[in-house]
Amino acid sequence: MSAVDSKLAQEESTPMTEAERPWYDMALQAVPEDQRAAFGSIPTDVVCVVRGFQHAKHRKDDTLKSITSIAEWRQSVNYYNIFNTALPGFADFHANWKESIAGPDSYGHMIQVIRIQDVDVDAIEKMDQKQLEALQGQKMKAYAVYKEDMARQRGTQRYKHTLLIDLTHIKMSMVSSSNKRHALQHIFGIGSKFFPETIWKIYLINGPMIFRAVFSAIKPILAPETIAKIQMTGSFESSLKKMEADGIPRSAIPEWMGGACKPQPTAEYVNQLILQRRTHSPKVVGGQPGAVPPPIGLSQQQQMQQQQLQLSSAFGSMGLGSAGPQRVA
Repeated sequence: MSAVDSKLAQEESTPMTEAERPWYDMALQAVPEDQRAAFGSIPTDVVCVVRGFQHAKHRKDDTLKSITSIAEWRQSVNYYNIFNTALPGFADFHANWKESIAGPDSYGHMIQVIRIQDVDVDAIEKMDQKQLEALQGQKMKAYAVYKEDMARQRGTQRYKHTLLIDLTHIKMSMVSSSNKRHALQHIFGIGSKFFPETIWKIYLINGPMIFRAVFSAIKPILAPETIAKIQMTGSFESSLKKMEADGIPRSAIPEWMGGACKPQPTAEYVNQLILQRRTHSPKVVGGQPGAVPPPIGLSQQQQMQQQQLQLSSAFGSMGLGSAGPQRVA
């Protein structure tokens, strides 16, 4: 672990400062009144925007533009109730863009894992764009919840995570058409635009020369600060050594690259949050963090059974089987 990383981790764990307070208030005031309370119920959501543009040349304009854009997007995807149900296209999306969760590193950052061999760009390209946007938003919100819960358990503020992408089997055909490039940009762009200041490091491993073409398709939608966090490494063995040197223990690194972690499929974790009907804010209701009281009508047990059947069917089509609730790591 470097002195720079330790300094950055310390800054991340620091609550909002007095100097940041005016920027926080200004940013939150720019959020439409009908969602201001919900947006501000997780203060780090606003802090991420404030810190994400603290070094921008036009800090005020960029901060306000960002938070306004995020608020508009949240409204469009029903972000504050995004775990109320499995969204249309849930099974297809998670079957054709598989991800998993590993970690944490020594600082407490989770690891978002993507293996190119588990991504079917042809299928993703054919999905409805609005549907795709909502599903990617639901997944990114799930990662935010994961980080909130882990930070609460560890007692240290953490809103960033590491992205690990295994580029083995990457093909030029993945960016052979403008539609495919647009689909990739759309998915990665949601994280870059609407979840600012949430990336700790990015590891691109086993990348062949052809990756340069793929990366050029994605690079335009990435912030310069994000590009600076990218680590391009070679084989699994050299990547493992680099990650360990950066403070990621072998126990947090996926088994398939020589570590000892068996990552949890992201689809399973999103399913868990849907079954819990996890709410936006971290308030404890009925003894369950983020849980909501059952609505009038069906009993809570009947609702859970009904939703379990719906999701089990979706997971069956993905070859994952039934994924019931699990303890949040």
